[in-house]
Amino acid sequence: MHFISEGQAQDLSLIKDILTRGIGKIKTIVRCPQGCNTFAYLIDGSIIVKFPKDFEKLKKIENENAILSFLRGQVTIKIPETILYKEDFVFSCHRLIRGQPLFQRQYDLLDLEKQQTFCKEIARFIYELHSLTPQIRKAIDIPLLRGIGRYYSASKIKEILSSDKRMTGKQIGFISKFEDEGVNPFEQSEKVFGHFDIQPKNIAFDFVKNEIAGIYDFGDCGLCAKEYDFIKVGVQYNQKTVFGVISEYEKISGIKTDRQAVYRYALYDILYCLAKDVECGRSIDAGLDSLNLKMEENAFLF
Repeated sequence: MHFISEGQAQDLSLIKDILTRGIGKIKTIVRCPQGCNTFAYLIDGSIIVKFPKDFEKLKKIENENAILSFLRGQVTIKIPETILYKEDFVFSCHRLIRGQPLFQRQYDLLDLEKQQTFCKEIARFIYELHSLTPQIRKAIDIPLLRGIGRYYSASKIKEILSSDKRMTGKQIGFISKFEDEGVNPFEQSEKVFGHFDIQPKNIAFDFVKNEIAGIYDFGDCGLCAKEYDFIKVGVQYNQKTVFGVISEYEKISGIKTDRQAVYRYALYDILYCLAKDVECGRSIDAGLDSLNLKMEENAFLF
């Protein structure tokens, strides 16, 4: 069993040959944006293939495959049906769920009934995963998520961002108040099984029917505080939308959710990504847009 290298990943004729030997004849192959764990390709416009980069990344794919197999038939939203091939080269494949990401600006164009339906479907999906915690813990070795807090403390994030001249005094002041609060996104003891990466790029939305067609990417599944499963919704959507999802979750579950914690977690994630962009010399425009939005929504922070 082998792993393809960075150079081999660029050679589409080689990838096509590997896949032909594994899954049969294919007509077209298009490389997808590179992820942290895999090299991905779209085959014949309908199949997604992922090659793990090494043994550590293979373990993540194996775990994701086991989780998807366990969840099949137990959640109301469609999820990928994956097959893992371990022959000459190791790779996984699943059929594409037809749909496009739903961003906040597109969500805002939906009528109120469709917006509410979206919130209900996301909330029900999150609740379904949380409800399966006892069963899946017995069936699969589910990782306990430790997250960004152990690598980047709030004080370290403040130090990195405060030294960047692109940050305004108002933004630095806001970050200083956040750091003074001593935020630790993983301090809660309650642990549930969840997706933990529900965001536009992982949602296949059918714009003809105006409904969710499926949810992707279970590679970040694990055990963590209940509120943390709303983090990416909180990062990618505005406060009204994420609180709409939380309200529907509370109706379904009968369990109160700490909205302030969700807000803090989402802000921590935004600041972490900003700090990484600064360290790597990348543009911080998108991160600043997200930060400015959260600064406008800070009623639940202080």
